[in-house]
Amino acid sequence: NVLRVAANEDTWNDDRATTTTHGNDPRLAVVDSTQACLVIAAASCTNVRNARSYVKFDLSALPAGATVQSASLQLVGGPTTVSTAPVTARRVTSTWSESTMTYNSRPSTSSSGVVTGAAVASGGTEVLSLDVTAMVVARGTATIAHGWELRPNGTNDSWWYSGEWSTAAQRPTLTVVYR
Repeated sequence: NVLRVAANEDTWNDDRATTTTHGNDPRLAVVDSTQACLVIAAASCTNVRNARSYVKFDLSALPAGATVQSASLQLVGGPTTVSTAPVTARRVTSTWSESTMTYNSRPSTSSSGVVTGAAVASGGTEVLSLDVTAMVVARGTATIAHGWELRPNGTNDSWWYSGEWSTAAQRPTLTVVYR
C-alpha cells in the first residue's frame, strides 16, 4: 500500500527578517551564507542570510498497526532556483504554525536521525527526495508530529515550491509505503 500526502503546513524563516512570517509564500528557502562569509572575511558580511524551511504532514490516514516499509519526503524546485548542494532534514521537536513562525520563534530540532539528500534534475525541474523512513517508523511517538526542518548541508541557496505553489503536483509530499 502507498500513502502519499501533501504537506499540511510549511513555511520558512531567515535571519534578515527575524519577525516576518512566510507561511503564505509559494516557495521555501534553504540558505546558509555563513560558510561563504568565513571564507571571504566575517567583517564584510553585514547582510548574511540564513534561511531554514519547515514542513509537516498529517499521517492520520496511515492505518493503525501498519508496518512502514519506506518513507520519502519530496520537494520540487525550478532549475534556476535550486542548488545541487545537499539539503539536510532534521526532526522538529516543538510545536509551530506556518501562520505565526518567524526566525525569532523557530522551533527546536534534533540532530538525531538527520538525513541528507541532493536534488536531481527531472524534466525541467529539480527533485529532492529524502529517505525519512526511520523517523516515520517511530510515528507512534512525537518523533514526527512536528515535521522536519530543512537546512543546507554546506553553502548553497535553494528555493523549493511550497504548499501554496500553484501547481499541486509540485508541492511538498511525503510518500509512505506500508503493509
